[in-house]
Amino acid sequence: MGKDVVVALVRSSAGAVLVVAGLSKLLHLSSFAETLTRFPLSRLILRQSGSARAGALVLSLFEVATGSLFVVGIALPAVGSLMLLLLLGFTAGTLIAILRKEQVACGCFGSGGTEPVGWISVVRNVLLIAGVVTGLLYDGLSLQEVLEGQVSLGRYLLTMAVPSLPT
Repeated sequence: MGKDVVVALVRSSAGAVLVVAGLSKLLHLSSFAETLTRFPLSRLILRQSGSARAGALVLSLFEVATGSLFVVGIALPAVGSLMLLLLLGFTAGTLIAILRKEQVACGCFGSGGTEPVGWISVVRNVLLIAGVVTGLLYDGLSLQEVLEGQVSLGRYLLTMAVPSLPT
């Protein structure tokens, strides 16, 4: 099996996991919204139950859209960068919950993700991040370009959220 095939399989697998996770969350939107209100990072953002359902819907659709685009290889640098930000956010939230010893459900696959977050969740996210980075590097980007893209995208999103920040 050639390198091209292996890299395409790794990229497609990473994207497919996001598609399946997003679809399962859409099928169990109410329970996923409830999980979001308990998760360390999202509960800071989604304080009202009405916004939790909207946040759950947006997050689920985002996972399905980015995962699908990544599987078929459309706009890999942009889509992969968005996926990395998402996975890094999930990983940060998971680590916060673990370090605070919070017993919060993962919610990773809708109602099927009822087990509490733990180190296996971190390992799974790191493997997904590796799959996304592999897909980006294969698309011809250097590691430096991938990292610079993350910093630029993060800075852009932050300045949109807080317009008074200098660019």
